[in-house]
Amino acid sequence: MITIDTREQKPWSLTDAWSGVSFTVATLSTGDYSNGNVIIERKSIPDICNCCGKSKQRFWNELARGFDYLIIEGDEQDITAHLKKRHSRMSQKYILKCLHEIRDNFGVEVILAGSREDAARIALEILGGTYAAKVN
Repeated sequence: MITIDTREQKPWSLTDAWSGVSFTVATLSTGDYSNGNVIIERKSIPDICNCCGKSKQRFWNELARGFDYLIIEGDEQDITAHLKKRHSRMSQKYILKCLHEIRDNFGVEVILAGSREDAARIALEILGGTYAAKVN
């Protein structure tokens, strides 16, 4: 059974990929989604940029509690577009460096999913045990 955290503001249960999926809503101590074995944290592009910027220490404290996957609803081009739109002093290179640090320092698999729908589909594959990571 998949559990969605009660604080999740834009749950994947509202996507086409999750149509017909059984889930419960409950408070998770960490992460946004879990099947009891795997913990997934969902981030939009604005969220992850914020988590690498002014909220970095708070997010690093969350990471220390243990996620298995960090799924980001977007790609590198979306990061660049967001930073440009916000006139941010951060760069895409800096955000990608932070994502590598998350993987290396916390053992979290970071996935730039490309879109919200793709992120939802990948999460479902992970939670169902059918996900095969792409090797670059």
